[in-house]
Amino acid sequence: MMINPMYLSMNILAHDKVLYDGHAIAAVAATSPAYRRGSAAPHRSRIRGSASRDDVDAAMKPGATILLKDLRNKEEGDKHTNVAQH
Repeated sequence: MMINPMYLSMNILAHDKVLYDGHAIAAVAATSPAYRRGSAAPHRSRIRGSASRDDVDAAMKPGATILLKDLRNKEEGDKHTNVAQH
């Protein structure tokens, strides 16, 4: 199965929006372990989300909030969807 590199990169680090619980929102680059330890302490963020971000089944149902506006499923009439492929 071919994966669009744009969607693959969105899974590595959140771009415009967080797509799921645990999606990375920040990265740290340091020149030494001492700097890394000081700046990479675990950070917790409270992010508002829709129900579809919390539940995979809800995100796949008709009428769910669309997470990626450019994602379309040609198998289902080229409509906006959260399901990329079956």
